[in-house]
Amino acid sequence: MRAFPGFALVLVLAGLAAWFLVATTETAPPVGMTAEQEAAIVAEIDSLTVEWWEAWKTFDWDRGLAFIEDGPQTTWTGAVQTVSSVQEMREVWIDAMAGLQRQDFEFTNSRTIVLAPDIVWTLREGNGSLFDTDGNLVSENQFIETAVWVKRGGGWKLLLGHDDDSTPIT
Repeated sequence: MRAFPGFALVLVLAGLAAWFLVATTETAPPVGMTAEQEAAIVAEIDSLTVEWWEAWKTFDWDRGLAFIEDGPQTTWTGAVQTVSSVQEMREVWIDAMAGLQRQDFEFTNSRTIVLAPDIVWTLREGNGSLFDTDGNLVSENQFIETAVWVKRGGGWKLLLGHDDDSTPIT
C-alpha cells in the first residue's frame, strides 16, 4: 500500500501548527499587555498572596478579611459552606475556627495567571497543620485554594474563592 505523496509533509505541517498554537497560547500575555506588564502583575499578586496567607496563619480576621472585595458578586466556597459577603465570612469562619490559635503551611504548588489587566487567578496547594489555643496539634491536612483577584479602586481584592482543606495527610 502506497502512502499519499504529501502525507509526511502534511504531518510535519500539522505538528508545527499544533506546536505554534500551544506555544503562543501558553506563553503570550493577555491581549493588550506586554510580557513585562504581565510579570509585574504576577509579582504584585504573589506579594499580596504572601500577605493573605500570613494573616491566616494566626487567624487575623480583620487583616485577612480586608483582602476581600465586599460586593454583590463576592463568593467563597469551601469545606465550611458557601458565603457571599465579608460579614457572612466573619460570622461563619470565626465560629468554624473557634478554639484554634494558628495554622502552619507548606506550599507544594503555586500558580498565578493573569487573565486580563484587572483579573488574576491564583492556585495554592500544600500541607497544613492546625493548632489549638494551647498550642497542641489538632490536625494535619492537604489543602488547595483557588482565587480570583480583581482590581477595584486602584487596588487588588479577592472576589471569588474556593478552598478545600479536608484531606488528611496519610
